[in-house]
Amino acid sequence: DLPLPDQREYELTSQKAIGFGAYAASFVYCASYEQTQQANKYLDFIIVLSEELGIRGAFDEEDLNMLLSNDTSMNKSTTLTRVYLKATEQLYTQERAILVSYMVVGGWVEGMKMSYETCGKYLEKEGIRLRIYDQTFSYYNCIRILDTFSEVEDVAALKAKLSVLEPMIDQVVKTRGDIDEVLFSQVQDAIAILREDIHN
Repeated sequence: DLPLPDQREYELTSQKAIGFGAYAASFVYCASYEQTQQANKYLDFIIVLSEELGIRGAFDEEDLNMLLSNDTSMNKSTTLTRVYLKATEQLYTQERAILVSYMVVGGWVEGMKMSYETCGKYLEKEGIRLRIYDQTFSYYNCIRILDTFSEVEDVAALKAKLSVLEPMIDQVVKTRGDIDEVLFSQVQDAIAILREDIHN
């Protein structure tokens, strides 16, 4: 049950945008591990959400489909970056910046959920710990993005939900990448709760 279910029912625009970010993270996860069938399901739902949000034109489906390719010579990271930059530019020019903030938060929470669920057995590896540190540190970027639109009631409410994590995030940052199992478990549990909260 690591990635999200194939589809969730979303009523609010903010939830759809959060879901878009979360399902995009799940898509990348599955595509990275060549779970093509599951990745295709996520891609289909991402396209549905983009239509409901009125932003389908911001995403190049040809590039997204390239991420599903089994071609080992293709740099999927480069392709993903290109997709993201194209989409972000169009969303900002279409004055959809608030949607971007929701997407970023949804993607960050989902990425954290997957990392903290899978990496707990490998904390003795410095490279794993440092990547967890970097990912966790991105919390502050999420907060800065939300601060930009803090006058919007829904954005302020989302920021308040994220802010519950801040004491733990601060502790992780103070470890400078040398996180212990107790703190790791605390963050893992808090992320799982937040994940359910923002999707309901």
